Amino acid sequence: MTTFGATVQSALQQSTDGGRTWRALGSAIPSPQVYTVDLDPTDATHIFATALTSAAAGAFLRSTDNGMTWSTVLIPNTNTDEPPYIAAVHPTDPNKIFVRTDAWTNDPTPVGNDAMLYSSDGGKTWKEVLRHGAKMYGFALSPDGSTVVAGYGDPVEGERTVNSDELGIYVASTSDFVFSRIFTNSVTCLTWTKTGLYACTSAMDSGYELGFAPDANLTRCPLTPLLRLTDVRGNIPGCCAAAVCDFAATCALFQCSDAGSDAAKPTAACTVDAGGGGTSGASGAAGAGGASGAAGTGGGGTSAGGGTSAGGAGGRMNADASLPGSDAATAPPPMASSDSGGCSFGRGTRGAALFMTGFLAALAGLARRRRAN
Repeated sequence: MTTFGATVQSALQQSTDGGRTWRALGSAIPSPQVYTVDLDPTDATHIFATALTSAAAGAFLRSTDNGMTWSTVLIPNTNTDEPPYIAAVHPTDPNKIFVRTDAWTNDPTPVGNDAMLYSSDGGKTWKEVLRHGAKMYGFALSPDGSTVVAGYGDPVEGERTVNSDELGIYVASTSDFVFSRIFTNSVTCLTWTKTGLYACTSAMDSGYELGFAPDANLTRCPLTPLLRLTDVRGNIPGCCAAAVCDFAATCALFQCSDAGSDAAKPTAACTVDAGGGGTSGASGAAGAGGASGAAGTGGGGTSAGGGTSAGGAGGRMNADASLPGSDAATAPPPMASSDSGGCSFGRGTRGAALFMTGFLAALAGLARRRRAN
């Protein structure tokens, strides 16, 4: 936030060396409050932002000259009580933009009421495509932009509540936005990489904190547990001071271990759709695919008994994708068809490198909030 004369406005800073140095970029963003900034994945001089106007209305701001000038369009039904945040920009079509809101109803107690909005014309017009009585903590696009998933969760914040019947993961094609609910427990993060779909879940409901599936077809292959706090051994990398991450208190709440040597992780597997036999297709290399977001075929094949072997899902990775499995070093192996036509996913032994400091720090924050309540 930068002050220009008597007016408080935001200004962009740009780093081209991994954050070591920064320089001012463009002119001031014409808003007293900016929520999110994102880039056109096909042209980095095109910059998008969501913000509030001086009249406290939610707005979408766009620059096509690297931030020198800005245009502003109001986003209907967004304001200080329901602020808009950019959720994603389509990987190959920058006119297709997704915004999520942060909203609560108050009748008589606060209940989550987050929505997903969509624009197909570069932010000129907007329509609401999804809303549920919980908090949209997860959002992800498939690498080719053809499918969208939203995850609704429970923040566990004292008097503020959610509708438990509306928690979970919702999936739809971006061609029609007809959503279906494919997972029914609380979700607090989603990421979809070329490897597959990752979801942060509630251990109290699901029995694990992080799950993986090769795609959003959870009927064919449900989420496979990747992380349970009961498997944690040793200190968290980069998190040594109890005053910083309070991991011991987190473990006391979630019944995990916070000392000892690295432990072997159990092998996870999913097998569905028994089929009638046949030869599986060759498994594709993970992440192989077209540039500019086109999904690679990856060599997937169909067995004679009706089973499908999953090849590598290609294309541009979602810019927000940073969970384990986003690169070959830590990724689970691709799906492979069994001779009976099912799908299976095996994961070998992996140690504490799987666990992310940010993820566990978030759990520590949740523990502190629960103790406060």
